[in-house]
Amino acid sequence: MTSLEDIAGFLMVGGLCLLIANVRRKRPRKILPGMDAGFTVPVSQKGYLWAIPLYNPKPLLSRWERKAMADLLAQVPEGFQLCPQVRIADLVAVRGPDPEQNRQAFFKISAKSVDFAVVENQTGMVAVAIELDDRTHNEADRRYRDGLVDAVFERIGIPLLRFSPADRIDIAASFRRRGAL
Repeated sequence: MTSLEDIAGFLMVGGLCLLIANVRRKRPRKILPGMDAGFTVPVSQKGYLWAIPLYNPKPLLSRWERKAMADLLAQVPEGFQLCPQVRIADLVAVRGPDPEQNRQAFFKISAKSVDFAVVENQTGMVAVAIELDDRTHNEADRRYRDGLVDAVFERIGIPLLRFSPADRIDIAASFRRRGAL
């Protein structure tokens, strides 16, 4: 569970970042016609205006994910945060000698996410990731995707816990092994 001191610390750091960002700003830039949010690259609304009416809000979490999140929040130890829908590419750095292979490896994970990640407050590092495997994970393309995800998490040394709808979601053992409980 999160203590009030942790929350206050996050708010203070966030406020400090905003203060520093505002101090560094010289003066507001005037947005001229043909500029997009201050960037000097000419932008035509015709390139994207047609798409705007197609965007509609949707829930970030399914019913099962919301229930799982409630179960997980009750188990996350002090000093950790639970984050839903974490993009795998935000957890790894793709670094090898061949830039083209790096690009290809990045694109293999760039649009993939895990359902939850438990992050250590002090370091910002992921302590454990959680995947909820519904029946779609039995399909061939999902099995391929799951194999890639499993291999990535094994490579980066972050435990990946998988739960099916019939399972009781329990992450406490993972934290006991880490000595966090």
